[in-house]
Amino acid sequence: MNHYSEKFVRPLCEAENEFIQALLSEFSLTRNGDQSICEVSFDENTPCIWSREGKRYVKKHIGGFDDKAAFHSRQIAACLSAKEGKLSFSDAGFPFRYASGGALPVVKLGDEEYFALIYREVFPIGWNLANGGADTSAELLNPFAVVERELREELIMLNPKRKFRYVFDMESENPVEMPEYLIARRLWKSLLVQKGWDDISRFDPLPIPVKWLDGPDVLKIKYRERDSHELKGCYLNIRAEDFGIEVDRIAKINLDANAVMLDGELIFGQLVGAPVGLFEVRRMANLLSQGANEFLPDFFFYEGERFEGSETLQKIILKKFLPRICKLIPARDEVEWLQCERPFDLCPVTRGILERAAKLWAEKKVKIDNYDVFISFAEPDKKLAHKVYNHVNGQMGLKTYFSKVSIAADYSQELDRALDSANCLIAVGSSPEHFLRRWLQYEIRSFHKDIFGGVKPESATIIPFLSNMDPKYCPKPLSFYNAIVFEEGDKKSLNRLGEFVSQSVNKVVPFM
Repeated sequence: MNHYSEKFVRPLCEAENEFIQALLSEFSLTRNGDQSICEVSFDENTPCIWSREGKRYVKKHIGGFDDKAAFHSRQIAACLSAKEGKLSFSDAGFPFRYASGGALPVVKLGDEEYFALIYREVFPIGWNLANGGADTSAELLNPFAVVERELREELIMLNPKRKFRYVFDMESENPVEMPEYLIARRLWKSLLVQKGWDDISRFDPLPIPVKWLDGPDVLKIKYRERDSHELKGCYLNIRAEDFGIEVDRIAKINLDANAVMLDGELIFGQLVGAPVGLFEVRRMANLLSQGANEFLPDFFFYEGERFEGSETLQKIILKKFLPRICKLIPARDEVEWLQCERPFDLCPVTRGILERAAKLWAEKKVKIDNYDVFISFAEPDKKLAHKVYNHVNGQMGLKTYFSKVSIAADYSQELDRALDSANCLIAVGSSPEHFLRRWLQYEIRSFHKDIFGGVKPESATIIPFLSNMDPKYCPKPLSFYNAIVFEEGDKKSLNRLGEFVSQSVNKVVPFM
């Protein structure tokens, strides 16, 4: 690494606790059907970018960057387009940055779903994921932690009408409140008060669950001489144009229609405050299938306000956003943006995951039923859940969502619609561990959020329906609700369940 300045590039052991990305001159990429498997290896002496300006510095010092990037892009594309194959990358003169982590937020507002993208004003210019590099060597070993941290950092979501601050409810070792989150909210508080907002520090936190949609890819990581470990369920994004290896995930988020989105990224302790664009998922899927290179949002947020129109977007970027960035970072100017031929294209890594993610929404919309009751359960409790379904749907005659019966082609869309339409969720379980399963957590926490957020009527409720389990061991948020304990052959418990359900759906229904 002698040809790199230590001002920008250092060994990993000296770059710890900063913005770090290891520079890898070797890695392997294997294609197995629809799955990509990337294997990387590094140690404490691996050269690392350790500041945000280091990326630009390294790019400038890669001789013949454009030609090399084009050559390696063709190699990677050829490998990924094959059903089977392997690419062993090795080029000391063209290192790849490892690792970035990115989240593609799919935000449901009302009845529509949107990709939420953040605008980027420097190379690579365009719409970007909520992404960034690792902060520690521990995150290099687990890029999923980077994904969650970046999602929390870059998307601040508020409901000024109901005075809520949405808080991501995720399983992660990262603290819920990291210093950068607190700084960003304090800065936004000052800016928004000047615009006539109430004090957002007084907004009540409202946890919102995140449903991660697993990808098909695998990352194998080897540190020192230790055995490699695998990171499954991701989308690998390896782009020579951006000389980066990124691990991405798709995050589904349900918000109230009055939600406002802010960019919470900080540079030198100051807000970036980039525009946040919302792109309807099926429209984006069509644009991507047509090979489009310009993407204008259906609407966007800037400094707490909602805007529409391409002319408004360009005016805000040129007259407000760019001057703020140039003041924040004097070394930057507006020339790079003004000379960009396609300023509203997608950043390379964003295009990579969107091209794959859009296929999930490319199919024609299907008609989805409304439901009175939603039954949530883990696989081990299927038999008990089916008994509940037969009672509520069969004997009581209520339209009931039960995944083994109500399943449709577009499972994810139907599940979300069922959660939205139902006023009663029955959480069936026989063990605290069963309630901790990821999909069950999403369903229960989504419903709980809508009750306490005022989205559902006052009569709406969750009913924990338990077997061989003491209610005091119910995890949050089930502990907020009155539970029913069922024993085999206990008709009284089913009758009580019928009473609770009848009250929640505001219907007079027979029960036995």
